Amino acid sequence: MHGAIGKATRMLAKMGVDKTSTNESQGFNFRGIDAVMNAVGPALRAHGVVVMPVNVDVQTRDTKTTSGKDTRECQVVVTYRVIGPAGDWFEGMAPGEALDFSDKATAKAMSVAYRIALLQTLNLPTTDPATLPDNGDFELTADQYPPIRLPDGRVVPPQ
Repeated sequence: MHGAIGKATRMLAKMGVDKTSTNESQGFNFRGIDAVMNAVGPALRAHGVVVMPVNVDVQTRDTKTTSGKDTRECQVVVTYRVIGPAGDWFEGMAPGEALDFSDKATAKAMSVAYRIALLQTLNLPTTDPATLPDNGDFELTADQYPPIRLPDGRVVPPQ
């Protein structure tokens, strides 16, 4: 599992994910779920990794925007299971929050949580030149990776 995630992470580190989505009302760019999925999907599939939600804590409430328009707020905390090619797995949690004027707040919050989980689990860089290495050859050799300490105390060599 950790070897497969490491390989996917190294694959993704070479390309990054650009901030191509824009929040027009607040004037900032961000990495949307589509950009993250388009980058991450091939890397996970290439190394036999599946990410799936296994538990969701959902809280919703009706609220109003600053202009008084009715809206629905949704906050989620999602537990994701990351399953490796041998069937071994680990779990992690990610929050998500969204507002919507209709029936999409939950779907939006789930997308935010998934994006956060992938960005943090895979340490996805942006495509900002300041965050990428000067050349494409920056992988460590196998002996440069530290051993992995598992939650139960076992230590396994990197793969």
